[in-house]
Amino acid sequence: HPEFISGSNHRNIIPLPKNINNIPSASRPAQRHVRGDYVPRKAAFTLAEVLITLGIIGVVAAMTLPTLIQNQQEKEKVVRLKKVYSVLNSAIQRAITEDGPISSWSGLVESQVSQEGMTDEEKEEIQESNDKSRYAFLSHIKPYLSFVKYCENDENCSPKLSRYSLDGMAYSYVQNTLFLSDGTAIFGVWIYDPTCNYNAGNTKALKKVCGQMSVDIMAGKTERKLTGDTLFMFWITEYGLYPMGSAMEVQKGEMTYTFDEYCNISKPYKYNGYGCTAWVLINENMDYKKCSDLSWNGKRKCK
Repeated sequence: HPEFISGSNHRNIIPLPKNINNIPSASRPAQRHVRGDYVPRKAAFTLAEVLITLGIIGVVAAMTLPTLIQNQQEKEKVVRLKKVYSVLNSAIQRAITEDGPISSWSGLVESQVSQEGMTDEEKEEIQESNDKSRYAFLSHIKPYLSFVKYCENDENCSPKLSRYSLDGMAYSYVQNTLFLSDGTAIFGVWIYDPTCNYNAGNTKALKKVCGQMSVDIMAGKTERKLTGDTLFMFWITEYGLYPMGSAMEVQKGEMTYTFDEYCNISKPYKYNGYGCTAWVLINENMDYKKCSDLSWNGKRKCK
């Protein structure tokens, strides 16, 4: 219609762009005036919604994080135990090859573990005898181990740390003797029979037991020392180390430690935890710390 573009009206017409969405934001009011469109704002969370979400995440993390940390720590302990078992057993095997069977090693005498009812003088004599036997045994395997410290006849070389059973019962103390370079340590060697004829089970090795060895897999840590958690027990046999608590072990009084009886948090006893070593090496878990219905020939996990 020519009448709409004649005269001054032609100068007042604003041509619309082909793509109206390209109009700068400063011109959007004009766009809405021309097209009559409403441009909504972008959706966003309010501060209150963000804080509530963060609070929920925090609660969930607080509930699950301790379990995740504990599981990771237990995996590390399993790896440490398997490694120290391999290292120590290899050292004993090499010592046997070089020095002959353990029953022929000089200096080994029958250790007396229990000192109940003894006078202080008797206890001191027993302790000195036990120490000499321990040092004699370690002198044979020490050359085949990588270690950072060896404490012999030095009370101040290693700190005394409180020791507990698996169920938390206070029991004696831990004082490490030989610190290995991987952060583990030997803290106890007791000889039951220097001729290695003590019978602790139904296998060739368990019928030729010389004594027992105790290891601390977290020697550099001052955390609570629980048997079956950071402290583990092995049989010393004529053929090398043998983990305590296996199905081949037969209950023969105080000097044998089956899994069902000596690795159960529901059975308070000072030796509770002695029977956990074989379980950890075979099943690669420490679920016995969480539930008490596990068994060697039955349930292997809490869940």
